[in-house]
Amino acid sequence: MRQKQLFLLLALPVLLLQASPATAREEGLSLQVKSIQFPSADRTIHASLTGSEHFDISWHIDGGEWPSNLYAATDSTFYYKQAGSRVAILPSGEITKPRANAQEVHLPIPPGIQAEGSRISSSLSKRSWTYSPPEGKSFLPDSLQTDLAGHLYIHDDHGGWYALNYETGKIRYMLQLDSTEPGADSDFIRCRVAPSGDAICASKLIGMIGIRERTTAPRVFINGLEQFYAQKPLILNGTTLVPLRGIFEQLGAAVKWDETNHSIKASKSGKTIKIVVGSKQATVGNELITLSKAPIIINGTTFVPLRFISESLGAIVIWESPIAAIQIIS
Repeated sequence: MRQKQLFLLLALPVLLLQASPATAREEGLSLQVKSIQFPSADRTIHASLTGSEHFDISWHIDGGEWPSNLYAATDSTFYYKQAGSRVAILPSGEITKPRANAQEVHLPIPPGIQAEGSRISSSLSKRSWTYSPPEGKSFLPDSLQTDLAGHLYIHDDHGGWYALNYETGKIRYMLQLDSTEPGADSDFIRCRVAPSGDAICASKLIGMIGIRERTTAPRVFINGLEQFYAQKPLILNGTTLVPLRGIFEQLGAAVKWDETNHSIKASKSGKTIKIVVGSKQATVGNELITLSKAPIIINGTTFVPLRFISESLGAIVIWESPIAAIQIIS
């Protein structure tokens, strides 16, 4: 099955060194720092990933022709041009077929966030914070990006790539090239973040890499294509919960949120589905059904029991326990 053939062969040239674990102090937190080597034909490029206990470089493509027009689409697939061809790659590193209508996504920066060379700050009264880059480095304000969870991503002027928690301003992870490497400062890493929070970085020195959060969350496949969400599926008290909007919209349903009564109404092919957060009762067409667990909201995302997908939209849902994967077939 194509979805399971991950791009693992491309990850082989990355060497991770952890013989002597290191930590970095960040606002009272101890973050693990992983040393990384990217072997090339004439030398080895050294880099470091701070926050490697939660994030990892999951795949690597050797350097070569510089990819142009690198961007992320609404479904978190990355696109770029290389050797005159349009290439699509999933956050997992798997090459996939480009969609003709895929458009670059531009998510708005959360309110209250300001970026300048010396700092990033939040001016919100309940989320006031300031983060400054390491000494001798400056942020590139025009490179500021965000994901659907609101987390912030930015470059510095020495090729560094930072991921910050929107609410606290604390580092989630930081990727740095060894500044002593010839050409490190002049050959910046250029990174893009997807709505899911997965990132892809390209450099003439190291090629292309994918940075992903370490997780044991179930993987989701819809009609054979793996899906990527900012808020991942979870298992709570034995019940598998999935993000409703992302899956419903991928299956062709229009979704509307009603803030007044915390309800969601979805429609597809003349059928209307309505759920209320906190209630096990849902309406599918003219039928009242009872959910195994009431919908809940986590970090702004509504989660529903997996089985509700089949009950509401008539999709076939398969839980593959050995590999913790959810297969949804419409």
